[in-house]
Amino acid sequence: MRTFRLWSVSLGFALGLIVQVGFLTHHYALAAPTLGPEGAGWLIGATGFTGLLGRLLLARIADQVDTRLYSAGIFVVQAVVLGAIAYAPSPTMLIVMSLLYGFCLGQITTLSPIVVRREFGAAAFGAIYGLTGTIIQFCSAFGPVLYGVLVDQFGGYGPVLAIAAGFEICAALILILGRARR
Repeated sequence: MRTFRLWSVSLGFALGLIVQVGFLTHHYALAAPTLGPEGAGWLIGATGFTGLLGRLLLARIADQVDTRLYSAGIFVVQAVVLGAIAYAPSPTMLIVMSLLYGFCLGQITTLSPIVVRREFGAAAFGAIYGLTGTIIQFCSAFGPVLYGVLVDQFGGYGPVLAIAAGFEICAALILILGRARR
């Protein structure tokens, strides 16, 4: 409990999931003005499908990658996606970036327990992931409210997505800084 390595997993994934849960909650409201209600519905369904594809990819490669670095890379990709939607809003950009975001989100919820298991071992997994998972889930519950407050404050999603992209970069940096020294 006193190691930055442990807290870096909790804080990194908590920041990332605050953004992710907030984005998913507000995805319809973000997409409907551009794509209409039916188009937004289809986009949300397709985003979920690309999430499944992302998990299938992770299942194939998880044993061959440094999961901390891979997770950080996923957070950076998500930051780029959110920045692209914020700064180049168009129907095509929204669709393509949403599908890419979905591909990444399918992996993030699976990566935190993999990181904990690898770094702290099977014997300590239950206790450590019990704490880590609780912190991550507790924090992620604030994502929708944070997005809502910021949308009200800024009057639109552009600045909110830019702030969310910054959170994703912070999550990536925290995960990288928490890597074990070899």
